[in-house]
Amino acid sequence: MSKLSTHNQIIPSRESLAPILAQYGILDFNFLIDPNGVENTTFILTTPQDRYALRVYRQRRRTEEEILLEIDYINYLIDYKIPVPRIIKNQNNQFLTKTKIDSMQWFSVLMEFIEGIHPKYYTKSLLKEFAEIQARMHALAVNFKSDYIITLPKCDTGEKIKDFLFTDLLSVDQIDLSKIKNNNIKNFIGRARKFSFKVGNLPLGIIQKDIHAGNLLTENNKLKGVLDFDDLFWGPIIASVGFFLWDVFARNGDLQSLHYYVDKYSKFRKLTPKENYILKDMLLLRNYIMGTVEFLTGGDETHRKFLFPMKKYFEMEENLQDFEES
Repeated sequence: MSKLSTHNQIIPSRESLAPILAQYGILDFNFLIDPNGVENTTFILTTPQDRYALRVYRQRRRTEEEILLEIDYINYLIDYKIPVPRIIKNQNNQFLTKTKIDSMQWFSVLMEFIEGIHPKYYTKSLLKEFAEIQARMHALAVNFKSDYIITLPKCDTGEKIKDFLFTDLLSVDQIDLSKIKNNNIKNFIGRARKFSFKVGNLPLGIIQKDIHAGNLLTENNKLKGVLDFDDLFWGPIIASVGFFLWDVFARNGDLQSLHYYVDKYSKFRKLTPKENYILKDMLLLRNYIMGTVEFLTGGDETHRKFLFPMKKYFEMEENLQDFEES
């Protein structure tokens, strides 16, 4: 998978990783790059004793306090038996490791390695299982506390939230439409720029808006782990539901799977009428965001893929217009 802002990512070499891992007492290791994710770089490490996942945060993305907030949140979920990978402390008894390499300081965390595969299709049993877990996560989010919570990005639901959820990497308004040669892509990006909606009064909480198949691990059709809490923010909880449902629709291709998930989710956290009403807007917004990422990583060539060919985003945009939740 292509990375955004590649010049700010750590060089994937033994020389780069050795000073980081030395702080855990790990000297003998082999590594592979996890192909998932565009924000940071994750390495799968093999040592004579065990396997680990090492995440190295890209430069100029997260402050130290923001990463410490993410760590606090993960530990909070672990306390409530949510299946997330345990973060391992370094030799200084710290969860966050700071390493200076060639005058640049890198932040990293070492995590337990969870065996599993990323689902290519969501079965009913998997949807049912994750619906309960995500609903529980959202219910727990209301009571989460941390000394670093002041650093959390906040979304004022009285305002339009398109720009907030697009984030700094995905500023669709800065794309020069005149330089896009493919008319289908140009029109899609144009619609993404114009798309907006009022959020109104919605339940708020601390959520992870970027849960998708690449951040889920399964084994024998059972959920093994939820990964990557880099995109925490304070805002409408329904954004997290809608963004995940976009991935369900992208992989399953039917609206019935979305209705099934909402039904199972609502047994543990009932959606408000306003959340039901705005769910389609969240699905469309996610489609514009992911289509924009596809364009930014692949350009005018519609056959190149970040996740899917550009044609799929056009088709999903049209088909999602038929989604209505009761």
